[in-house]
Amino acid sequence: MEYDIILKEEGDDVKNYDMLAHPNYRYIATVIDGAIIFVLNLPLMYISTLFEDSALIGALWIMFLYRVIVYLIFDFMIPVCTKGQTIGRSILHLRLIKDDFSLATWKNYLMRSLIFIQIALFAFVFELTTIAYIEWIVIFVISIILLYNDARRKTVHDYLGKTVVVYDKQFKESAE
Repeated sequence: MEYDIILKEEGDDVKNYDMLAHPNYRYIATVIDGAIIFVLNLPLMYISTLFEDSALIGALWIMFLYRVIVYLIFDFMIPVCTKGQTIGRSILHLRLIKDDFSLATWKNYLMRSLIFIQIALFAFVFELTTIAYIEWIVIFVISIILLYNDARRKTVHDYLGKTVVVYDKQFKESAE
């Protein structure tokens, strides 16, 4: 397999490739997590209707802070508490770990989350919703391309956090 050759050239043990989560599992975990985040963000639709045009800036700040809190809880605090799992990853028995195949730290999770916080900043605070959506689409497309062409199946936010997503059972077996 093409990835085995790449990993051998990088000096990694080939068994580590088998530990990396298949993109389809990552998609399903992302859809589960995304659905939960969508539900948690539903109150934003109502918050925006509560303010007059003159108070819109205050509403934008509230919406930004709310979204940041949701992302920090979901993409930072939950993985910190579960050692690399979100609800979707837990259901699919996946875990987020460091590039060196050790447990990730809170710094890794925070770095991965920053890209989503920055998009929320553009969308809500600077009212650059179009730019935020374009940025999200570009990051999404690049991540899909990377997922299938990168030896470690990393996405843009995996590069920022210096992380990979693996099958939890194989990770635990390798740690023993």
